Amino acid sequence: MIDTLYRNIYYLVIGKYFSAQELGFYTRAVQFKDLPSTNINGVVSRVSYPVLAQLQDNPVKLKAGYKKLIKAIMLMTFVLMLGLSAIAEPLIISLIGEKWRTSVVYLQMLCFVGMMYPLHSLNLNMLNVKGRSDLFLKLEIIKKILAIPTIFLGVFFGIKIMIAGMILNSFLLTI
Repeated sequence: MIDTLYRNIYYLVIGKYFSAQELGFYTRAVQFKDLPSTNINGVVSRVSYPVLAQLQDNPVKLKAGYKKLIKAIMLMTFVLMLGLSAIAEPLIISLIGEKWRTSVVYLQMLCFVGMMYPLHSLNLNMLNVKGRSDLFLKLEIIKKILAIPTIFLGVFFGIKIMIAGMILNSFLLTI
């Protein structure tokens, strides 16, 4: 429930403090960003946990397997998200039209948030593999708390500043 609220809080804030048009631009950008990021994350989650769980009794192999997963996933994610950011303008204009041009900047910024999402998910999977669901919960709560200043920044300074805060949060949470 907390995660569902967290994922939708930005929509609620933008809908409350900005125009429906701005919410539409943001929503479209998120939809385009989520396509590669969420799909990669789904694959990562389904594959990494069982693989890492099999290696949990051998710390050396677990560490090596974790490093391989990080390298492969981050290479794929960075390439896809940077590529999406690079082609955002022609992609949006050709697929949904000129009237959605404002969402291009949002998409380009959100791609940097999407870059870190699979790595964050992999890190959380590793905590579960190691039996540290207590840390998993603590990190998720910290993640939600860090969103609060980002939301306030967005309310007072605009959607672009809010997305910049989301980028900063995604890098902090990965660390």
